[in-house]
Amino acid sequence: NLNFNFNSEESRRNKKLKLIENAENLVKKLEENKKLELFYSKVDSAKYSINRDRVIVPLFDDFKNEFHYYGTLFHELVHWSGGDKRLNRFNKNGTRNFDYNYEEFVAEIGAILLMLNFEISSNIYNSIAYIKIYLKKYSEEEKVNILENAFNDAKKAVDYLLS
Repeated sequence: NLNFNFNSEESRRNKKLKLIENAENLVKKLEENKKLELFYSKVDSAKYSINRDRVIVPLFDDFKNEFHYYGTLFHELVHWSGGDKRLNRFNKNGTRNFDYNYEEFVAEIGAILLMLNFEISSNIYNSIAYIKIYLKKYSEEEKVNILENAFNDAKKAVDYLLS
């Protein structure tokens, strides 16, 4: 039973954590111009709901620091960019059948690119560790191919989000 806070700006105001103005401007732009539905709730983890086409994140104050917040938010925004109305990254042969591990690579690489864009570097090591966990399942040859493709898709997602 989710308790949504529909006023995302209110949930990010007057907090102990430091807002990053340029990143906040991106979120506002996505909400206004690209119809991002972003909700803050008392949940343990963030997610992009494909079926409802919206991003849900924990309350701003529930994050350890602003770097974890923006890393998480950017990760979910990259997932959101792949939706049917945007880059349509999830549809394979007309069905929602995608490789979860691959999409995690795309989202995390995209989050890294966004963090670098907004000069948020302190969370990048966590992102690299996250990617390494998913890479363990693949051979060395597969890793190169998967990461190259995921980087290309992440770059497209970031370009879309920043455009």
